[in-house]
Amino acid sequence: MINVEQALEKIIGQLDSMVEEDEKDFLGTDSAVEETIQLTEVFAGVPEKVEAEIVFCDADNINTDGIHPGNCTYHDDITTKKMAEVCMSNYDDAFPPIARQGDPLSAGFKFGCGSSREQAATTISAKKIPLVVAGSFCNIFSRDSINNALMGVEVSNLVRLPRESFSEVQLGESQQHITGSSRK
Repeated sequence: MINVEQALEKIIGQLDSMVEEDEKDFLGTDSAVEETIQLTEVFAGVPEKVEAEIVFCDADNINTDGIHPGNCTYHDDITTKKMAEVCMSNYDDAFPPIARQGDPLSAGFKFGCGSSREQAATTISAKKIPLVVAGSFCNIFSRDSINNALMGVEVSNLVRLPRESFSEVQLGESQQHITGSSRK
């Protein structure tokens, strides 16, 4: 049995190989890749490297009620702290204590489906989650994320690969960083 770190190293290795193969297919040969790669200038204040634990919510169709509970929606006096406390709690009540400031969130397909409430994006921002990676996003959530400076990236392989890898791994309680009712 492999541990979580070994599983993640395996996934990262597979992703690196996929990117390398795609670059070869798109650009031709290895030498063509080396000739055409140009570094992108990083703006002042943007870190060159980010280290965090990915919180993987192994579910598709996580709706806006799962992200931000409906009973907290129509309260003008709700604080940012309260929003952070309830973030994703309808999806999984174990999420709030697992996810920490700066941790990216990864989820399945059609993330943010449901109503057009903007609180789904704002509650993730309130939790200080800087990035959501999903197989796909619903259009309204994508727009709300942009409007609230929450970065969302669609990468279907970052859903498929962890599902394949972690379905074979039995995680101990202290090692579990996958959240959701299908993983309890």
